[in-house]
Amino acid sequence: MQIIENDVPSGDQAGIADGIVSLISDVGTARFEDSLAAVSGSLLQCHQITAFSFSADKVPCRLGLFAQERDNEVKRAAKRYETIHWKQDPSNFFLRDREASAKSFAVLLSRQDIKDESFLDDCYVEPDVGHRLSLISEFNGHPVKLSFHRRECLGHFDQLAIKSALNHARSLISLVLKHVDITSRFQSHESEREIFEKVLETRYPELTNRERAVCGLIAIGMSSEAIALTLGISINTVLTFRRRAYSRLNISTQNELLRILYRACAQW
Repeated sequence: MQIIENDVPSGDQAGIADGIVSLISDVGTARFEDSLAAVSGSLLQCHQITAFSFSADKVPCRLGLFAQERDNEVKRAAKRYETIHWKQDPSNFFLRDREASAKSFAVLLSRQDIKDESFLDDCYVEPDVGHRLSLISEFNGHPVKLSFHRRECLGHFDQLAIKSALNHARSLISLVLKHVDITSRFQSHESEREIFEKVLETRYPELTNRERAVCGLIAIGMSSEAIALTLGISINTVLTFRRRAYSRLNISTQNELLRILYRACAQW
């Protein structure tokens, strides 16, 4: 096991800096996971990423799970980690020993560092993880750990790549946190959006699928730009679908759309 501080600058970091610019533009969209995988994959050659927030001795909160392949094994490993094995993780010992600060550090773990056989089998052997690099930083008084998992056959992480990732740890973690916040708020609206679309389909069958989708997203408060990103279409196309839908519904504003939707929901 190796503990790495972030007080020594690495060499050329243009690659990861460019990747962070891409991540910023993709936060909150379906492209974010692919962008994160691309940045971490090119720099660290890892095949899965996990993000957890820790609070005292409570079970950690899983913020994200990003895997390029073998999703079932990765999901099982993450679930077992957060419910069973997190107390056996040597890197978590350092979370309690350090005072809250803006300084980030990294913990590098390999299979030989894991003494608990069950933890080793569930979180390293089964998902084919040989080495794990965890970037750790404090956010809102709680440590957040962003971990990159590398296959056994690929050997150890490159030391310069580790330094580069560590020097950008807070940026990477903050972008993951922002993405999780945006998408979780969006998901909380999903059931309401689905109800709106079903009501529109039942009461206004003249609307097309895209027109219903745009109206459903407008109803939960999305901007035209956000709708375009969500549906993978241009803003002009969003505006066209909105204009057509409003014309069919004989309305002209979002407030009118909400009134007919809530009225229809009450009668549905």
